[in-house]
Amino acid sequence: MPDRSPLRALFPVEHGLWCWVGAPLLAAAALGRDAATALGVAAVLAGFASSNAVRARAWTVTVGSGAIAIALAAAAAAAAPRPGWWIGAVVLGGSAGAALLWALDPKRRAGRGIGRHTVYELGAIVLTAGLAFGLGAAGGRPEAALAVQLVVVTWELLGLWWVRGELGRVLPERALGRRPLLGGAVVGWGVLAVLEPLLAVLPLAYALRVRTAAPVRSPRDARRIGLSEAAWTAGVAVVAVLLVEA
Repeated sequence: MPDRSPLRALFPVEHGLWCWVGAPLLAAAALGRDAATALGVAAVLAGFASSNAVRARAWTVTVGSGAIAIALAAAAAAAAPRPGWWIGAVVLGGSAGAALLWALDPKRRAGRGIGRHTVYELGAIVLTAGLAFGLGAAGGRPEAALAVQLVVVTWELLGLWWVRGELGRVLPERALGRRPLLGGAVVGWGVLAVLEPLLAVLPLAYALRVRTAAPVRSPRDARRIGLSEAAWTAGVAVVAVLLVEA
């Protein structure tokens, strides 16, 4: 039987992380559409891969992916019209991400022992959106980037809250820690409603997503509901960019 590739450590076990990291970056790429944004998106993905390797205690892969992330981030800063926004986002986001991994793993067990910790999932959502905002602001569009990322974060928090509730019907442990998610979504929507009332309509469409979803009946439905959530989130991210550019 062939040995498992060490590169496998770069990828998360949790499928939801792809959605929470991918949607803000998709929105940033759709808003920026330039070399600096492309380099920044690649840098965040490499950093995300490195964080997964940390959790798997794959230190060689961690260092390699981290070095690539740093190089790409520096290239993005060199190409950006307003690099200060991007540099600030990388410094703050990287520091916060490292502190989060450290705080959630005090015994240095690393890895998958962190599990489906609500704070870890919230961190993945907010930190990636913050980096994506930094990319948009570095490209000279801070107001548009903020509005779009608020839409994405609010939608993702609603999604995590609802999906946990649905899966909780067949996997009771998945329903834990839902209250902070709904509270965060309400706060995000309130800020969005003040800054960009038109875009504040988008998170309200989550009611449509709920009404059109088939109910969860067994643990095997977890993949279906997760993939459909990712598709909805990607679609909303693109619509948010189209609206902010209209």
